[in-house]
Amino acid sequence: MQKQLREQNEDLLREIEGITQAVGAVSIPDELEPYRKWLRNWAANLRNQVERNLMNLARSQVDILTEVLDQTSVVVREVYVFNDRYLGPLLRARETDRLSLRLLNWMHQEHARTSALPVALVDGSFGSWPVDSWPTLYLVPPGGQQRLLHLPLCFHEFGHLLYACHQSEMDDLVRDLQQSIARRLEPVARRNDAQAQREQQRRKLIVERWYDWAQEFFCDAVGLLMGGPSFALSFSFYFRTIGQDAYQRSFADQIRSSHPVTWLRICMLADRARKIGFNEVADQIEDDWESVARMMRIQEDYFGCYDKTFLPDLRRTTDNMLTEANPRPATDDEVNYTGPITESLPPPAVFNLAWRMLEGDSSGYVHWEAQAVSGWMS
Repeated sequence: MQKQLREQNEDLLREIEGITQAVGAVSIPDELEPYRKWLRNWAANLRNQVERNLMNLARSQVDILTEVLDQTSVVVREVYVFNDRYLGPLLRARETDRLSLRLLNWMHQEHARTSALPVALVDGSFGSWPVDSWPTLYLVPPGGQQRLLHLPLCFHEFGHLLYACHQSEMDDLVRDLQQSIARRLEPVARRNDAQAQREQQRRKLIVERWYDWAQEFFCDAVGLLMGGPSFALSFSFYFRTIGQDAYQRSFADQIRSSHPVTWLRICMLADRARKIGFNEVADQIEDDWESVARMMRIQEDYFGCYDKTFLPDLRRTTDNMLTEANPRPATDDEVNYTGPITESLPPPAVFNLAWRMLEGDSSGYVHWEAQAVSGWMS
């Protein structure tokens, strides 16, 4: 066994050295340097552990083999994670990532709990891999990485990281919401037959699914708070013509999905927008979705997974979650900004102006956006 462990650790040492060389050699945007530094430190820690393993294996004591095996297994798993998830975002980096990375770094720097966490960019549909003590990987579609209109959707993904940073407190709030929903779903009269058992199982499935859905509504609220109208407009525009599933899904499809029906998210987004004072954008996104629904001959129906009696509890829970997470809100000046695009301008001001420019002159927007990105990134 000593021979096998030595060979394994010697191979790990070679692989870690190769990773370290790749991390150091790749050309990346300046905005990604904190992520590279984190990768180097992680690789150095792994190398140190492997060297300790080899040093221990050189000793004559046999009783240390079990400990070395355990430590070797830890390193092997971490190298797998390194290769599978964290190395690729650095090796794929390119200069055109700078626009997206500027937003992602800004989000993290604006919150005390995330300011020390590096970020990296991954190609894919909008998403994230949030962990409260590791770098956050954000997925952004390649076609949208150099454009302004849909980058506000990253604010939603930042909400998932805030949830992870406050996991215990957030889970408590969500469980309270689930209990409230369970009480509201309880029938007035109880029966003890097969139909009653099926209905009870149906209610149980709904309550369980709300653990994920509550998080999505919270992250939408984070997006609206941080991005202002630009988030609501971006979210609505991005999903409103994606197809019938965004407007209505069967009970079974809803229970299988970690995301609530998008039309319901639009309704909740509009409700919160009015609470903040964004009445115009609330009316706009509701009207847009109702118009598309009419064209598809779809009526609003969530087949028991949501009822308007849930709304007060959902509002209260989301308010409490926002208080716990404390995301940085967009200021009035950022929401209403109309001046020139300069390097010092915060992202919410750029995004809200971009949406006003699109709605004011869609034919001239492409030219304006190119100049705006150039001015912001200069």
